[in-house]
Amino acid sequence: MKIVIATEIRSTDVANLVDNNVVYRPDLERKAAHLFAAALSQIRPEFVIVRERPNDAVLHRWRKAVQGERALGVIEIGRFAKVDAAPLTAFSGIEFFRVADDHGCPEMEALLLAESSAVHYLTNGKPAAEAVRRGPAGTRPGQRVAMVGGGIINLITAFELARSGYAVTLFDVAPDPRAGAGWRSYGCTFGGCDARIFSFNEGRHHHFKGYDIGQGTNTQFHRPIAEGGWLAADPATLGPEDEDWIDCFSQVPPWLAARFDQNIVSFNMESWPLWRCYLEAYPALFSEVGFQDRLLRLYATPEKYAHAQQSEAALESVLRDIDAAALAGEFPSLAAAVAGGHVAGALEVQGFSINVHKLGCRLISEAEKLGVVFHHDCAVTGVVRDADGAVAGVRCGTAVISSDHYVVSTGAYSNDLLRAFGSEGRVAPMIGMWLTLADEPPYLDLPLKISRAGYASQGAAEGANVIAGRDDQGRRVVYISSGHGYIGIDNRDPSLAMLADLGRAVEETAAQYFPAQFRRAEAAGELAQRTKYCIRPWTPHGLGLFEMLPASGGGAVVLTGGHNTGGFAQSPSVAKAVRLALQGESHPMHRLYHPSRFTHFLRSAAVQREALP
Repeated sequence: MKIVIATEIRSTDVANLVDNNVVYRPDLERKAAHLFAAALSQIRPEFVIVRERPNDAVLHRWRKAVQGERALGVIEIGRFAKVDAAPLTAFSGIEFFRVADDHGCPEMEALLLAESSAVHYLTNGKPAAEAVRRGPAGTRPGQRVAMVGGGIINLITAFELARSGYAVTLFDVAPDPRAGAGWRSYGCTFGGCDARIFSFNEGRHHHFKGYDIGQGTNTQFHRPIAEGGWLAADPATLGPEDEDWIDCFSQVPPWLAARFDQNIVSFNMESWPLWRCYLEAYPALFSEVGFQDRLLRLYATPEKYAHAQQSEAALESVLRDIDAAALAGEFPSLAAAVAGGHVAGALEVQGFSINVHKLGCRLISEAEKLGVVFHHDCAVTGVVRDADGAVAGVRCGTAVISSDHYVVSTGAYSNDLLRAFGSEGRVAPMIGMWLTLADEPPYLDLPLKISRAGYASQGAAEGANVIAGRDDQGRRVVYISSGHGYIGIDNRDPSLAMLADLGRAVEETAAQYFPAQFRRAEAAGELAQRTKYCIRPWTPHGLGLFEMLPASGGGAVVLTGGHNTGGFAQSPSVAKAVRLALQGESHPMHRLYHPSRFTHFLRSAAVQREALP
């Protein structure tokens, strides 16, 4: 999408707003109408941001210059008595929008409005489900769904679809997790430690740090962890696909990252009551899986604490504010951390923790009771299309599995399969570290999210999760996770030397918050054997993916994934969006996680409409 800002903006906002696809031409509003029209004819933008609406001659010439069924928009900034979210009356195929001049930066609001308008028309102005469905909408009893991928998102989705009347078969390349194979045999859900947290801002856009632009903005994947970056691979080992992924990440402007952050959080918020419904309706799922229905956030510095008090309050997630001086008395397991000066304040917030391996195994068993059939150790390597280009099946070995619908969620190493989708090249593996300590009296009272200080805390290891659980021998343990490191697309053998820096950040967190347990593990020489990693599916723009294709016979193919660190938290929302898609109904995720959303904004791609007036 190309946008022209034809009015003056503050010099401090120029670096944040002007980009390859955002052309700054403040001279145009001062020039003669024919010069304004000539510029628009040459630049050919989809949107123009002005403070005074161009005259009809300018608009006619612009409309004529931009051929095809492209929706054009004029966004007028001014002091309006009323500002409507919907566009005003169209004129010659041009829509008019208004932004009130009472914002700190109304031009930024105008850019956000333009991006929202483009998202609205990503599927030709139709609900995403209708855009791919060719048969009758709605669930028919016994409709078959073939699912690819056995991580927590697809397990929740399979359970949701089965209880909605679908006949579900799920294929996963990994062994049955109930068989207890080695942790490196599994993907993100079963490959790391047995712990996950739900919070309102789980999986947020980790790279939105405000609107200031500087030399370090969006350079995290060009710098190693020791230098404040997120790179955990030798740059010489990265290939063209890695360069494309990193380049895409580098081009996300802060103002749009802020919008993406809001979208991500919105699906966490939607998932919260859905999780509560699961808890009430299916208590067997949450029995003996380490469910802790509380969450405590700790802040290592007064600045982090003060910022969180505002941000968490804005989400309405705060249950109570806890002064650091009172924390040790109420939670003895944190007394050493408080005494060491590592806690400036705490907030108890809405959220919970769970042992995700146990939950995943329980989901498989409960889903089987609903008729879901699981095929483990079965690699799906591609899709088969019919003469019309619709998906007619998925290939597993030499066999082709056909179904009415298909749901694909394959994790961090999915690029071979994604070549059949518009999401190709969008997913890369991001590694995170885990350390397990013995949980000793006084036992950990409740799960923690720590906004930490220290090594790499200004970069790849800003935060840490701490969750209690029981290991395979039934012993009480504490799982500590932290860090993000880009290891390269399709890199299945991460360098242990490159992971040392991430390991250092996790060990530092353990030493600060659980010093006695850490010293004993260190003295016993057990740190190495207590350390694991998991590899998460990340997208360059920070949004998850939700893509739909037509299937033979009028069904749908749905691809989900790339949820960064928020897959578990958002899984009920993803499951709902999938179910609605198969029923021919729409859901906000269909557009907001559309794989072309950011590339469409970034490039001068046309916004398509069915017809123009």
